[in-house]
Amino acid sequence: NTRFIILDVSRLYGFDEFSEARVKWLTKELEKSEDAEHIFVFLHKPFWCEDFSFGRESRLHDMFLEHGVTAVFSGHYHRYFYTERDGIQYYCVGSSGGSMWSSEREGSFYCYMLGQVIGDSLRIELMRPGSFRPADSVTMEGVTDLTRFQKESVQLSEIRVDGTSLAGTARVTVSIKNTSGQTLRDTARWALREGWSVEPEQDYIEVPPGEVGQLTAIVSADGLMFPVPSLTVRVPYRDEEPFEVVKYLNVRRTGHADRISAAPRIDGRLDDEAWRSTSPVTEYFGWRGGETNGDPTSVWIGYDSLNLYLAVECRDAEPESVLATIHERDGFAGHDDHVGILLQPDREKEAFYQVLVNPNGAVFDREVLINPYGSYVMNPRWNAAVEAGAHESMNGWQAEFRIPLADLAPAAAGSEWGFNFQRRHVRQRTVSNFQAPLSFSSYTMAILEFK
Repeated sequence: NTRFIILDVSRLYGFDEFSEARVKWLTKELEKSEDAEHIFVFLHKPFWCEDFSFGRESRLHDMFLEHGVTAVFSGHYHRYFYTERDGIQYYCVGSSGGSMWSSEREGSFYCYMLGQVIGDSLRIELMRPGSFRPADSVTMEGVTDLTRFQKESVQLSEIRVDGTSLAGTARVTVSIKNTSGQTLRDTARWALREGWSVEPEQDYIEVPPGEVGQLTAIVSADGLMFPVPSLTVRVPYRDEEPFEVVKYLNVRRTGHADRISAAPRIDGRLDDEAWRSTSPVTEYFGWRGGETNGDPTSVWIGYDSLNLYLAVECRDAEPESVLATIHERDGFAGHDDHVGILLQPDREKEAFYQVLVNPNGAVFDREVLINPYGSYVMNPRWNAAVEAGAHESMNGWQAEFRIPLADLAPAAAGSEWGFNFQRRHVRQRTVSNFQAPLSFSSYTMAILEFK
């Protein structure tokens, strides 16, 4: 007497994208299932998880609760965790072979779920190669707390750099916070990257319970500064085994937005006075760092009291090969040749806004939020009143775009924002990043100063 309901939500980004017909179908299926001993619901994207973690109303959960759903199974995040709400069991099933990017204690391990319904009883277990574990061995609440712990327990002072290389040496202060009831005793170790030196490479530290200890290091880089070294230190976590915290050297490349007196015409031709009076950025990094190996790219950034402006010149030795297939607004231009900017107006909040423009002048924009447990949530339904223009020439292509500041943040320009820029060159299979890598993370954002 068990009912299985499967929802195809792979192309959706939230319950608010459910069509009226889909909601009616789900309601009907749940009503038909009310006499079942158990009701199991399967959907790939865990909309319930996003609602729970952001503390917002979950219409899906309300429907499941009303009709007596037993358990809900999702995936998508390539990590395992469990939670329970109002008697309903929720499972984010881990990876069965795909990539993972966090630690085993955060749910990153290969696994399957084994569910057994015997009479009126239900048993759900976490199955790993060679062993079984209780389904609640990794919880959403535990993963959330561990994510916060990693962010707060080890912090590195910021190094700001103009350009692509670190001039001379810099002093780094490492603050290590011990919130446990046991003394932290460990040797902090740096993993160097090509061209970097750190002195000392290893440093022993003891931190009593409830206190903050500090280490210092002198760093230098011979050549391009990305990728950067990382520091590993084992920090006591609650009453469990110490957790190995890894932090990358906190290097921030600094860019500048120049205040302009006359707004440029957004036509992609770059012949406005606004761009003649500002200096372009011409040096970039590849995917993870190092040289970009792409054709030359120049970027100008300006602003006034209402808008942020970008002008980009993308030179191409074979301009006839420029790929531009998207013409409509919000068509995903990420597989075309394109330029894009990633903005974080409040550096204390894990909220990002991305705008892409391709050689047709087609605009794709979205909001990206980071869940408290560290995964990101895309929201392509977010739209800014972006105006864009593009122009193809015998030397490649050019683009200009205007982004209203009011659509990005209530605070006026004049402070510092997190940001990054990228040009993708399809023919060459290269990118030109202002800072490497480009990712939805506060740790990898450059700084945009409004001059």
